[in-house]
Amino acid sequence: MDFNLFIRYASSFAILIPVITGLWNYRRQGVNSKYFIYFLLAGFIADQLHPPIVGDFARVWVFNLYVLFEVVFLIWFIRRISKNIEAEKFYRAGIYIMIGFWLAAHFIFRKEIHGFSSIFSSATAIIISCIAAYELLRITQREENLAALPEFWFLTGIFFYFFCANFLFGFLQSEILTKIWFLHNIINIITYLIYTKGFLCIRSKP
Repeated sequence: MDFNLFIRYASSFAILIPVITGLWNYRRQGVNSKYFIYFLLAGFIADQLHPPIVGDFARVWVFNLYVLFEVVFLIWFIRRISKNIEAEKFYRAGIYIMIGFWLAAHFIFRKEIHGFSSIFSSATAIIISCIAAYELLRITQREENLAALPEFWFLTGIFFYFFCANFLFGFLQSEILTKIWFLHNIINIITYLIYTKGFLCIRSKP
């Protein structure tokens, strides 16, 4: 089997590792961890909708809509686990700003609607990675046993993925992307392993 094809399938199904780990201890997972399981399941389902399951046009818009869902969910999720009262208004406003940005990126900045928006993907990757890094900094200042906190691993995974993938999102409209997309798949696999560690940190409280 071709390496690129192998790593693509490995990346696609590697997401089930943290999902299964979370479901295995579902009753003992905190509320935040359960929300994250649902988020990962949504990502798995969206990733499986390849042609001929859906057409090319539908596939593009499944991706575009999932990207919006991903960004909105992660801002909401980070706001929830951070319990950062000072940034509460910022996170709430950020959700509405991202929705507006997504609409503008796909229906105003673009001349055609059949395609991806590298502007939105790149910009939001920078924003999410910065938010995750900021909250990681805060959590290290107030907690001692970081390795026992699911939130620490979730934030680490979020930061790692968006920080690394940001360099690839700029090529969404380029032919180069097909040659280097295997890097994204490797980043995915590492991210899912980090999430898995988070689900192994069983907590009885949210």
